[in-house]
Amino acid sequence: GTAFSVSSAIGFVALFGIAGTQTDVVAHRRGIPFLAEFFADLHYHDDGRLIVSKENPVDLAWLAKRLRVAILDGRIDTISGHLLPLDFQTICIHNDMPNARAVAKQAKETLRAIDFRTL
Repeated sequence: GTAFSVSSAIGFVALFGIAGTQTDVVAHRRGIPFLAEFFADLHYHDDGRLIVSKENPVDLAWLAKRLRVAILDGRIDTISGHLLPLDFQTICIHNDMPNARAVAKQAKETLRAIDFRTL
């Protein structure tokens, strides 16, 4: 409802979310651009569901490795160690993690190191 109304009024709104969800389906059905997110600082179950836990600091070495693999190979590691294919157009870093500032800095450094450029 709201995204469709805003999109109609101003001409362009993109929704961000998890690929394959109801939000994704409805956005496409209504012609609203949808950008799939990769939650770089959260763990995933083997079926792609997120594990939201923000009590512990993010391991920066883990974050750097997973960003490289996600961007270069299109896969992410799951909580059990499997590699899961992931289609995404955006990378989400949460600002309410205990070490959010360090996570953002590590993500930026990793993206620069692999010469990642936005399109």
